[in-house]
Amino acid sequence: MDYPTSDPTVGLVGGKFTDGNPAGGVAASRDSASWANLVTDELIGLLTEAGIVPSDADNTQVLAAIIAIIGQQFTGSNQTLANPGYQKLPGGLIVQWGTVTTNGTTTKVVTFPVTFPTALLADAVIPPDNNLVGGQGSTASTRTYTTKTTSGAASGAGITFNYIALGH
Repeated sequence: MDYPTSDPTVGLVGGKFTDGNPAGGVAASRDSASWANLVTDELIGLLTEAGIVPSDADNTQVLAAIIAIIGQQFTGSNQTLANPGYQKLPGGLIVQWGTVTTNGTTTKVVTFPVTFPTALLADAVIPPDNNLVGGQGSTASTRTYTTKTTSGAASGAGITFNYIALGH
């Protein structure tokens, strides 16, 4: 998309449209049909992608289309805002989170809400008071966490902690 610089009959001045200056001998620019159709087709394509019916009486449609298209990246199958949950970001990064309680053991295997297509990059846990939680052994879909007390002793069952994991 560019100004119609390849058509000298449009009458651009400095590469831009002009209203002209009759006193100065500068004619007003003329939009070529091919360029005007190109611009209109581009904008209609944007509206169509966003599911908006084009209207020549509404000058807010392009902004609405851009907002809708960008918003689609953060809704639907790209997210679950529950606990556990995830958000897939444009570009491939995935953020996942959840709350886990150990039951009967100090080790808990967490299965992420969605599998990281490539790899788990990093994770962090928020342990309860007087407990530590460490992650070890991971796959693209699971991570094993072990809980201990701050003194290093096994913390046992019933320890609840939160995690956040990043991957792509």
